[in-house]
Formats: sequence, structure tokens, C-alpha cells
Amino acid sequence: MISRFEICSGLKKLLSLGQVLVPDQQVLRQVLAYFEAGLNFADAWHLIRSEGNEMKTFDLSFIKKARKSGHLASSP
Repeated sequence: MISRFEICSGLKKLLSLGQVLVPDQQVLRQVLAYFEAGLNFADAWHLIRSEGNEMKTFDLSFIKKARKSGHLASSP
């Protein structure tokens, strides 16, 4: 199994290549930072793309992590 660290390291190396063009590279870098900090990759992506809007979820762990990172999240 590939570790969270290995995934982030590989994607960061890929992003640093001049020949690789990634739309919203800053978004992906922030997602990777949250992923490294323990968020699920998909949750981190949705959180960043929420662009300041409150996210609703039943995942109490996610709510705590989102709030800790300064985002709005609550249960429905």
C-alpha cells in the first residue's frame, strides 16, 4: 500500500515539472496539504472548492477537521 506521504510527495514532484500544466494548481497544492494533515483526499477537494460556503455533512470527524483549518462545516 502506498502511504499518504508517498502520494503527496509524488504529486508535488509532478507539479514541480515545468512541462506539466495543471488547472487550479494552487487548489491542488492546498488539497495536498490538507490530505497530508489527515483529511480524506475527496473531502479536502470538496472543502477547498466550497470557496467559503458552509459544507453540510454527517461526518463529525470531518466537521472538526474542517473547522480546525478555518472552514465552515456543520451537520444538516
